[in-house]
Amino acid sequence: MALGVTDSESADDLICGEGSFRFTESCLGFGGVKNARRRESSRRCIFASLDSSLLAAMIEPFFVSNHAPQFRGREAVSCIYCLKIHNLTKEHIIPQRLGGNIWLPKASCSDCAKLIRAEFEEEVITRVMQGARLHVGVKRKRRPRPQDFVQVRGQRSAGDIDIRLPLSQAPICLAMPEFHRPPIMPGGMVGINGMFVNPLRSRWGHPEWTSYSSPVVTIPKFMRFIAKMAHGYAFHAAGKSFKPLLTDYILSKDVGQSWHPCIGTDQTDNRPQADYLHHISADWEPINDKQHLVVRICLFACLGAPTYIAVTGI
Repeated sequence: MALGVTDSESADDLICGEGSFRFTESCLGFGGVKNARRRESSRRCIFASLDSSLLAAMIEPFFVSNHAPQFRGREAVSCIYCLKIHNLTKEHIIPQRLGGNIWLPKASCSDCAKLIRAEFEEEVITRVMQGARLHVGVKRKRRPRPQDFVQVRGQRSAGDIDIRLPLSQAPICLAMPEFHRPPIMPGGMVGINGMFVNPLRSRWGHPEWTSYSSPVVTIPKFMRFIAKMAHGYAFHAAGKSFKPLLTDYILSKDVGQSWHPCIGTDQTDNRPQADYLHHISADWEPINDKQHLVVRICLFACLGAPTYIAVTGI
């Protein structure tokens, strides 16, 4: 089952399911286009430090600007996912392809890095965030290709078709699921609480299409993507001073339709500043009479995207 929304549906008409999600838009077009606000400054921006005496080191939350310089984080010496000490490589907390600039030296073994890319990271980046990434002009890791392409699923009378369109011809939107507060936290519950959709451009490359949608991505893969970034930042913030809660979920190949109780969406209206590309922070918070290390992540804050919460450890 998929989660989708058409231009005639209200928030109460969302089709919700546990398996996957996508955004659907009819060819009537969008009511308006919200442009991204790109910050031209290339400097790394750091704000107030965390208010917690429990952190092994006082690590400040990051507001990541587009084209920001790379920042070396805490060195791991062993894999932060499986604890192996051989064949280690650096690990970007937010993927470099999304403009992430915080990297951890010797933090991921080759096996875990390969599994993470193959199981969920590559799919989420290319299916959910590729259009938004190109729209805001995230700097490429490798030499630029002659033309950028976006993967789109088009609906037509003869049936659906998946196709890669040039960026100049493709409709672009950023569509991300919004969950409830993590079930492990007070007031939290399992399930989707709606869909964040920012229609960035409604240009059509195929006039015979009746509608289009973003490619389907399963909810567990998206949640593992959030968990992976949160765990990396938790290590950057607290080192090995916490007991991880997400590593088994990140590495599991058999997650099925599972929802992780430690992952959800921030339901408050306190969204990060829209001048920045991404925002990530960590702090210790009491949950069930125990201190838990909680990470908040907002990808594409400049596009108004939701903030996700991950309870990463004890």
